[in-house]
Amino acid sequence: MTVLKRMANAMVVLVATLFMAGCPPEPLDAIAFSNTSLDFERSELPRFLEVWNDNPNVESFTLAVTPSASWIVVNAQTVTSTGPNNRQTVQVSINRSRLTAGQHTGSITFSANGIVTKEVAVSVTQDTDGNTDTLNVVNPFVLFSSPYLIDFAFSLHDADGNAVVRDPGQFFVSAREGSRTVGSETGVHIQRGTARQLKVALVLDYTLSMQSTNGAIAAMEAAAQNTLLSALNEDALVSVTEFHREDFEATQVVPFTVDRAYTRERINAIQSEVVQGFSAASRMFDAVLDAAGSFSAGSVVEEDRYIIIFTDGNDTSSVATTNDVVNLAKNRGVRIYAINFGTGGLATDLQELTSRTEGMLFSAESVSELDSSFQRIVQDLDGQYTIRWASLARDANPFMPGFTLTLRGDSVSYTATDNFVPTRYAGNGVLEGRLRFVTSDSETATTVFLRADYVPRFIRQFSIYLNSATGFTVSAVDGDNDGLFAGWTMTETPDTENGGVTLFFESPGDPIPFGTFGPLLRVTYDSLLGETDPLFSTVFIDNDIYSMTGGQSFRVDGYENTAPGSGSE
Repeated sequence: MTVLKRMANAMVVLVATLFMAGCPPEPLDAIAFSNTSLDFERSELPRFLEVWNDNPNVESFTLAVTPSASWIVVNAQTVTSTGPNNRQTVQVSINRSRLTAGQHTGSITFSANGIVTKEVAVSVTQDTDGNTDTLNVVNPFVLFSSPYLIDFAFSLHDADGNAVVRDPGQFFVSAREGSRTVGSETGVHIQRGTARQLKVALVLDYTLSMQSTNGAIAAMEAAAQNTLLSALNEDALVSVTEFHREDFEATQVVPFTVDRAYTRERINAIQSEVVQGFSAASRMFDAVLDAAGSFSAGSVVEEDRYIIIFTDGNDTSSVATTNDVVNLAKNRGVRIYAINFGTGGLATDLQELTSRTEGMLFSAESVSELDSSFQRIVQDLDGQYTIRWASLARDANPFMPGFTLTLRGDSVSYTATDNFVPTRYAGNGVLEGRLRFVTSDSETATTVFLRADYVPRFIRQFSIYLNSATGFTVSAVDGDNDGLFAGWTMTETPDTENGGVTLFFESPGDPIPFGTFGPLLRVTYDSLLGETDPLFSTVFIDNDIYSMTGGQSFRVDGYENTAPGSGSE
């Protein structure tokens, strides 16, 4: 155990002892900065901030570094200082592609247990929007589902191939069914692609050729931890797979989880715990095939699925072929993105993997370009959208749906290549909303998100009862993470007779958009559930509240709508 770890453990023991004695210590003022604010004005260059421990009564601290907005990019998630002579440097830069024209302010928070939290203000001036407005629909995917739903998922690029990142409210959407323009009654609307359940499998190259380039591994890890993970919605599920020698299978070091701290921790441990100083040749295809196989055969239509590979492209020893990888990825609905590192030119194999799965290929010729390549992937994910509406047609006559998307005078149109036949997608009708739970585990706790796959018209209230053998807390997903209950009031009522809790949500005005999808609630359990432990013993949605509003209802996949105290618990 290092001296730092021993000191940290001693501080934890001291704090715990004081709490047990009923005397929680006051946090100590110990954080000092070279600057308390950073004004980038119109500069494209990064700024540097020095941070250190300025309290002689604190031997050492490790601070979490947390930007308040995704356009603020830092090169470290933690900093450790032992005193005034141990100043740590944090590089701060601005991702201007995520900014609209105008003045923008944010902050970087530095925090640790027992230490007074402090912030550094960040400001920037943006003269124009981060992207040009010439529009191109890229890699469109059309999905038909019940009840009468038509979805177009796509990336939006400008004339230079850059992702166009805008708030959905800035677009005007016109939809058509054949030659007929559909009316507003269909609920036609555009959402960010991230509102759909996102699953990302990271595949990282730790082979000898990568290790031989000074700084490549560290830069790869930093970009994955700080640029990619920080930009994803809180409900995005991320896994990490590494490969490092030809006589070893690839290792999934992180299963799919929403726990960003755990994912970062496991990435930091790959070199010491998995590679252990022994790297050799590459089994890239085998690693990517394993990652594709980690996506379930079901849920393809409810999820946006990606594999992101970071590699120098030099596969030498795989058993799997490009066809094996592409066929499995397409079968599981997975798009492959890749960053090709090095000066040897774009790897043909990576070009084939990405183009045949409708993904994207980026290049980084030097260590200094790695972070910008990851930022381009983040930007492309941000520049993805879904246009949805519920057709009002009820007959068996087929038609080709399409749309026109307009932004500040620029427009782009797209038409599906397959016919929509309304009678095939009636399902249980338009009044029944569809919900499901999505589970994520870390080493210590289970997290569950309640998501909507379809919402009927005029939903301004929602009531759900949850009961579990394991304690939990519930919160609404916020608007920054595309939460459908953002801005709603939540009333929590414990059930003293049966256990569990009833959660009642009410809109301050507008209903949830008709036909939409997205996350609703985050449920955090007090501990890690076992593989056979049920999430809930009872799930009950009070659909009686809609008896006077049109007869809408909701169901949760996998659960009977059982009222508390009915004898089923």
